[in-house]
Amino acid sequence: MMYDLIVRGGRVVLPGRGVFEADVGVSGERIAALLAPNSTVSARQVLDARGLHVFPGLIDPHVHPGVYKPMDKDYPDLTRFAARGGVTALQHFIRGNRALLEVLPREIARMERLGAVDFSFNPSPLTKEQVAELPTIIREYGITSFKFYAGYKGVEKSRFGVDQTLDDGFMAEIMGTLRDTGADPVLMVHCENMDLAYWVRARVSKGFAQTLAHFEAESPVVAEAEFIWRTFYLGQHYGVPTYAVHLSAGTTADLAPRVPWFDPERTILETCPHYLVLDTDAAAGLGAVVKPPLRKRGEQEGLWEGIRRGVISTIGSDNCSTPLDLKKDITNCNLGFGELGFTLPILLSEGYHRRGISLERIAAVTSGNVARIMGWAPHKGDIRPGVDADLVLVDLQREQAVDSRAWKGNEDGSVYEGMRLKGWPVATISRGEVIVREGEYVGRPGRGRFVRRTLPSKEV
Repeated sequence: MMYDLIVRGGRVVLPGRGVFEADVGVSGERIAALLAPNSTVSARQVLDARGLHVFPGLIDPHVHPGVYKPMDKDYPDLTRFAARGGVTALQHFIRGNRALLEVLPREIARMERLGAVDFSFNPSPLTKEQVAELPTIIREYGITSFKFYAGYKGVEKSRFGVDQTLDDGFMAEIMGTLRDTGADPVLMVHCENMDLAYWVRARVSKGFAQTLAHFEAESPVVAEAEFIWRTFYLGQHYGVPTYAVHLSAGTTADLAPRVPWFDPERTILETCPHYLVLDTDAAAGLGAVVKPPLRKRGEQEGLWEGIRRGVISTIGSDNCSTPLDLKKDITNCNLGFGELGFTLPILLSEGYHRRGISLERIAAVTSGNVARIMGWAPHKGDIRPGVDADLVLVDLQREQAVDSRAWKGNEDGSVYEGMRLKGWPVATISRGEVIVREGEYVGRPGRGRFVRRTLPSKEV
């Protein structure tokens, strides 16, 4: 048989299942076979993977394009950056006060025109009218995840232009609507008890300081942990899988599974790379302002242990591109930063090399679990025949410092600037096409594709 592409001589990392020597044969856009190591079969193109590990392409479930920059600029940049970091699929958010069914077709067309990698959406219902659209969105677009912004209760009008209060009652209404579809979609929730956070903020305001430590004090870990417990219980009651985004503290990762309604199949925890390696003493200073905030030193190890034990199921970047040098006042600055292309080097360097977390576990939290939970499977998230040929070749021994200009392709800077990381992607394949070689994006523009996702139906 003549393959279109063979990835030859590498060690294949299978999410949750181990690491094996094998060649990967690709026909068209899909994996056709796993072959004996250093096979002699023919192919139109051969990619030499000797000395490298072959991971499934990363699926980032948590990306915010176009929030602080024009989408026509931001999206091409961030998707090329994603590809350089081995990310081959994205889920990003749609929010606002317009009808979601009006916005979706326009956004799909725009992303397919601009993007370098495949994508889907996490629409965020902010009005009752948008909630009523959810069954149609699931049915017509194959979108299987939605987001509730509990962390913005009290600023709905200024932030999103809506009058609806983002309270527990509205979250329960969304859960009930999702349950009644019978499709078992996932509700992603920004878990933060804002009533408590506002009360704490008033009490610490007398000691105000332009520091990450003060920003953290205004939104304590207890506000995150309490809301996760409550959200997971409501999700169990209403029969909806609930997914806590951007878990920020090891304390929360330790406490969450202690509640009797915790179920890793239906109560899902996600963390982000920045919470794993940065704290309130981060060298980036106010450039590292993000919501929820970076935590005090000591909280990071609990997150790593949550990944190791399977309590934390997924990694999302929470990418939100913005120039860090513009963030000078914590009372009124852009939240977040754009770092999705550094996810894999951070996990390999700090997780695998430093803490001994297995490669197959890293592949699970960055790809396999996301595919299963979010409905990308069986077409993405694994390395086996029939799956999309989304692959990233990694040199585990390559060690270099983060250079934001070289990797991000813009002047934003990086909260990881200068950090030495060991384990870097050297090539990325998306649907059988080599789109990155040695850190350079070589794919054609506008090659990303909207993907319909599916989840198993259940009786209601």
